[in-house]
Amino acid sequence: MEAFKGLTVYDQANPYPEYASYYYALSAERLGYASVAKDMLLQIKKLYPTWDQMNEVNYWLCKIYFERKEYFQGLLIASQIIDPSFQSGINDLKRVYLANIDDIETLK
Repeated sequence: MEAFKGLTVYDQANPYPEYASYYYALSAERLGYASVAKDMLLQIKKLYPTWDQMNEVNYWLCKIYFERKEYFQGLLIASQIIDPSFQSGINDLKRVYLANIDDIETLK
């Protein structure tokens, strides 16, 4: 995380703040800092809405929301992923996390 932190700040001399922010978020997620990862991914969506890797950002956000049992947010983010190559992964996430829901109203 520390290696990417300094590169996440927008600077004209830095051509890769989006990538640095993305890898910072992935590092945070892998280290167990889901809240930090979620915040950084949301920041990427806000600051770089036309970035060509937005499907990746949305995939990881979806995964984090599902892990936190925020199913409605996860499904909302999943619906924003337009690349068909992600559908298999999204379906796997849905299968794993939605299968654990016990509350009938939530399932409806």
